[in-house]
Amino acid sequence: MKTYFKVLSIILIFPFIVSAQISSSLHHVKSSSLTFNSGKNVPILLASYNQRVHNFSFDGKYLTTQLRGYRGNTQGLKDKGSVVRYDLINNQSNFDFKFSYKYESFLFSKGYTIYYTATDSYMLNNENGKNKYKMDHNIYIIDSTKQIGMGYKIDEFPSNINRLEGIDLASGTKIWERNINRDYGWNDSYSLNDSTYLIISSGLHTVNPNTGKGWSYDAKTGNYGAANAFNVGLKVGTLVAVGLVGFVILGPSIDINQRSCSCSNALIVDNNIFFSSFKKLAKLNKKTGELSWEIDIPKNGETKLWIQNNELYLLNTGKIMKGTTEANYSEPYFARYNIENGDQIASIELQDNLNRLVDYRINEDTATFVFNNQIKRYFVSTNELIDQHKINVYTSGYLLGFPNKQYYHFQKEQFNPIKEDSTFLMLFNYGSIKKINHKYEVKESIEKEELFEPILSFKNYQVLSNQTDTYLINSENEIIYGPFKQENIKFENNRLMYSNGIQLIVFPTGLF
Repeated sequence: MKTYFKVLSIILIFPFIVSAQISSSLHHVKSSSLTFNSGKNVPILLASYNQRVHNFSFDGKYLTTQLRGYRGNTQGLKDKGSVVRYDLINNQSNFDFKFSYKYESFLFSKGYTIYYTATDSYMLNNENGKNKYKMDHNIYIIDSTKQIGMGYKIDEFPSNINRLEGIDLASGTKIWERNINRDYGWNDSYSLNDSTYLIISSGLHTVNPNTGKGWSYDAKTGNYGAANAFNVGLKVGTLVAVGLVGFVILGPSIDINQRSCSCSNALIVDNNIFFSSFKKLAKLNKKTGELSWEIDIPKNGETKLWIQNNELYLLNTGKIMKGTTEANYSEPYFARYNIENGDQIASIELQDNLNRLVDYRINEDTATFVFNNQIKRYFVSTNELIDQHKINVYTSGYLLGFPNKQYYHFQKEQFNPIKEDSTFLMLFNYGSIKKINHKYEVKESIEKEELFEPILSFKNYQVLSNQTDTYLINSENEIIYGPFKQENIKFENNRLMYSNGIQLIVFPTGLF
C-alpha cells in the first residue's frame, strides 16, 4: 500500500500559525495541509501535545482534549494525565488541567464542564476552568434548554442514597428532590418529549425536569440489594455517562459486587411501554404508568424486547453484569406473547447456560441463535429444533455473531461490500468473516488483513478501518483519503477530526 499522507506547514484557510508552546501540555496549534488521493491539497489544523491524545471533543467552539499516555511499552495506561481546552474561534488556550484518573474525572456535555473528585463535584467556567460553584452531585442527565441537571449527591448517608435532585445549573441551587431507587444502578434513560424523561432504574420512572414529578413502576432489576448500592453514592465514574451526550472522562470506577442489568430495554410502542424485570413482564400506559397487564416469567438476565408479527418477542440472553464483569446467570430462552393481554403463545428453551448467547436472527418462521461455539435453528411456529452445528473453536475461533454493519473486502486497491447472497455471514473472534451455507459449509473466508469495518459514517462518507490502516471513502466506495493511522476519529459540529499519537488533526468546517 502506498501512503498518501503529507503534512505541509503552509497557511491556507486557517488564518494563524502558532509555533511557540501554548501551555505545558499543548505544544502548538498550527495551519497545515495534507494531500487527498486525488492529489488535492486540503487545509487542516494540526495540534501537538506532550503526550498521547486519548480522547477529544469539539462543540463548535471549544476543542477539548484528554491526554493519557501508556506505561512503558504500552503496558497499561498511566494514572495521571491532562485535560486541555482550546478555543478554535478566538485561537486561544482556555485551560490546561493536570489530574489523576484514580481520584478525579471530568464531564463535558451540552456546554457544561463538571469536575469530579471522589467526594465532591464542581461546575467550572468554560472560558478559564475556574470554579463557578460547588455541586456535590453526580449528574446523570443535563437538560441544556432548561438549564437543569439531575443527579444524586456524591457523599450521602444511606437513608438518602436514592434521593434524586434537580439542580439549577446556572446557580447550583436545588429546585426539587424525589426518591428514585438505584440499588442496581441506572440501566438507561430516554427523553420522551420536551418535558418528560423516562428512567430505567429498579423499574421505570418518568421525571419532569422542572418539578421532578412523574409516575413510578417499581421492579427488581438485580439480585442483591441496597447494602452494596451504598458504594454508588461514594464513588464517581461509571454512572456519570448514563443519559448524557458529550465527552466524559471517567476517573474512579464503581466496584459493586451486585448482579445488575437483569432487565430489558423499555420498548415504547404508541402510548404503551413494555418492560421486563427480574421475574416480571409488564405493559404500562406511557402517560400515566397505569398497568395494562403484568405476568410472571422465569428469572431473567439481560433481556431484549421487540414487536414482530403483531406479537411481543422476548429473548433472555441469560447474561448479567456482576459489578463491571459480564457473567452467565440463567438459561437463555425465547418467548412470544400476546400484546393485548400478556398470554404466552410459545417458548423455546435454548438449554445452554455454559456458553454465551452472542447473537440471534428471527425471520418469519425461522429463529437462529448463535452461541460462542455453536449455531441452533428452530421453527418459530412449532418450536421444533431444525438443526444445530458446533464450531471447532480451536481452528476457527469463537463465534461473534452476524455482522451488524456493512463490512468491506479490500482487494486490488478497491473496497467491495461483503454481501450474503445465498449464504449467511458470520464474524469470528480471530478477525475473519466467513460465508456459510445452510449446510454450515464455509464457502469463503475473508481474513482480517483484507477485512475493513465501518467505524464512522457521516453525510455521504464512511471511515473504514482494520487493525492497521484507515481509509475515508465516498458513497461510491471510492477512496478519498488513505491509508492513514488513527487511534480515534470523530465527526462533530461539521468537522472531521482524528488523533494519532501526540497529534490531533482537525479538518475545516464545511469540507465534507
